[in-house]
Amino acid sequence: MKKALLLGASGYLGSVLYEILNRRGWEVTGTCRGRCGQRHVPLDVTDRERLAALIGRERPGAIVWSLMSGTDEARLIRAGLGGLLALIEPATRFVFVSTDGVFPGNRGNYSEADATAYWQAGHELAAYCSAKLDGERIGCRRPALRQGNRSEWMRCGSMRRTAPAWIRKRKKDGRRSV
Repeated sequence: MKKALLLGASGYLGSVLYEILNRRGWEVTGTCRGRCGQRHVPLDVTDRERLAALIGRERPGAIVWSLMSGTDEARLIRAGLGGLLALIEPATRFVFVSTDGVFPGNRGNYSEADATAYWQAGHELAAYCSAKLDGERIGCRRPALRQGNRSEWMRCGSMRRTAPAWIRKRKKDGRRSV
């Protein structure tokens, strides 16, 4: 049976991916932050020792990064993704869930051939979208993952339509956004 490690399985997108992978015959180990219940394994991906132990125990054929930080996406990408990529075996397929916010403009229907760009500082989505673009670029620098097309990017939905309301609410409530 195919085995997958789904990082962020308790989130909105992660929970959908968890169900899809299960329906398609994958044995899925999902992770979450904090209390997980019986369905998922608690894991802070920035804890490299625990991450290495989980990967060693599960020995997944695929690892899916479906994580989002509500407070500091850039730190999560730098600390968590960097550590994860150092642990992945060359034969392991890796999928990084990103956003269409890595593309400049607002036209939608982007293709992988379209240029990516960082957002201007000060825009409410700049920190989040720039961190996701950093994640894509970090993954592309990993030679073991680049070879043989073992690394994939999954860019989701339109962050431009869904995230701003959430971020504006956090700002209104006096909380820090991504």
